Amino acid sequence: MVEKNFIYTTNKPPVRILVLDDDPDILKFCRMVLDDAGFEVLTFDTPNLALELMKSHRVDMILLDIALPQMTGVQILRKIKEEHSHQPLIVMLTRKKTKEDVTASIDLGANDYIVKPIGTPEDFLKRIDKNIQKLTLPKIVQCHYPAELEASSADGFDLKDPIVTTGEIFWVSLNGFAVLSELPIERGLRLKIKSPLLSEMNVPTPSLYLKVVAQKPSKKKFEIVASTINIQNESIMTRIQNWIETRA
Repeated sequence: MVEKNFIYTTNKPPVRILVLDDDPDILKFCRMVLDDAGFEVLTFDTPNLALELMKSHRVDMILLDIALPQMTGVQILRKIKEEHSHQPLIVMLTRKKTKEDVTASIDLGANDYIVKPIGTPEDFLKRIDKNIQKLTLPKIVQCHYPAELEASSADGFDLKDPIVTTGEIFWVSLNGFAVLSELPIERGLRLKIKSPLLSEMNVPTPSLYLKVVAQKPSKKKFEIVASTINIQNESIMTRIQNWIETRA
């Protein structure tokens, strides 16, 4: 079984799971269970937005409904295999009556399938854990860059008592940045980072807006991991990736 919060540590990048299903109850269940287990969870009920996000952001695993109305899961799987250089783990979500589609999905390269109704959270996490063992996490580049940090609420509005502090970026990956902060910054907050690192990456902005996904105390300071999922500019993600590739 997946150990609670085993992904939300500060020595590895956040593992990002995208769930694509048109059933709101399935999306709610997956978000609740996976988020509690420590994954970064993205949920979509239509394929277009999910596929658009994948153009600029690395996704590590996809839970994909076979019977979507706009485009079948098999069609989406084929599209991902043909158009994306990074290939996430893909687990199909299906009902027993779509067994033929399961066979077609496996033939196209899906890693596993889960039959709906999904069952208990414990059984669900066991299947996720089984597939996570196959996952290669994104590269990490260890570094030391000073940073100015400012935290706000997840919706972008200022907190009543804004958190403004300094820190040091100590690793970078395509999925996130790790920062040693003078003050604690809670998971779920939006984090603005200013650092000379961004100039070195040739990122055309004085700051980045990230999402805090992990925090732990460290010798009177706080190790923070912030996800890159809030970065909407595809060229910025490309520049971060290029910087990582030249140093990894």
